[in-house]
Amino acid sequence: MKTALLFVICLSFFACSRKDSDVNVTNAGNEPRIAFDIDSFSHEYTGQFTMASGSGVDGSKVAATPSSDTYYTISGSTNAANTITLKIITPNDTLKPINYHYVFSSSSPDPRIATMSIVANNQMYRMITDGNFADITITSYQNGMIDGNFTGQVSRMISVSPLVIKNYSITNGVFKNVKIRYD
Repeated sequence: MKTALLFVICLSFFACSRKDSDVNVTNAGNEPRIAFDIDSFSHEYTGQFTMASGSGVDGSKVAATPSSDTYYTISGSTNAANTITLKIITPNDTLKPINYHYVFSSSSPDPRIATMSIVANNQMYRMITDGNFADITITSYQNGMIDGNFTGQVSRMISVSPLVIKNYSITNGVFKNVKIRYD
């Protein structure tokens, strides 16, 4: 019994150890991929999103805002209980390989230039408290495909009465071979 437990612990440790350089090992070929850690728990989404399966990775230019800015989404899903959406707002449709950074402030009317929203095991994590942030960097944008990385801090409501909100770190975020659809 102890040997089986040790084997499971070792397997879990190595399965959670991931670096951006491991992308080609876990993601053979050019399959779209999003991966990240939330407080050291790893999440990964692969394959092109399809409506039939309800899972995979997708990117899209969604719409123009009233100020003629455009927003793009990068999303991944395995099912409704496990999703991630990264959103980037660009001035005048100028998505390019740069860092998009935003720090949430409840008192600021500023547009949210970069945001992230996560559902992990049916638990919702959002940028809802002052100081939550998103850093999304596009490292490559060629032929409608983007690669990049991201980090941030999101919050989750633990309890309503009394109100308890906890912050969580998003680390080791990467996205590879994400095709941007222009709807």
